[in-house]
Amino acid sequence: MYAVANKSNFEEPNTEWMDDANCKGMGCEYFFPIETKGDTAKLNNAIVKAICEQCIVRQECLDYALDTNQKFGIWGGLTESERSNLSQSSKDKRPA
Repeated sequence: MYAVANKSNFEEPNTEWMDDANCKGMGCEYFFPIETKGDTAKLNNAIVKAICEQCIVRQECLDYALDTNQKFGIWGGLTESERSNLSQSSKDKRPA
């Protein structure tokens, strides 16, 4: 027999902030690039980060990515590796 998760036990993350995001309506290819290394990736990241830098919901976006463990894409102006480093440094600062 399989255990079925009760959906009411899970809190859905707040996504209302997405309506106010600077990236709303932009193609996902910018924020989820196929190329992640090299000059093309660096240029794409710079463009996306400039969009994120001016966004009024940047912190909400980053919080969403961290809270929902987003493994791919640029969220809140941070790449996958930058978010991973941020998460790791937060864990390192916790008392044992």
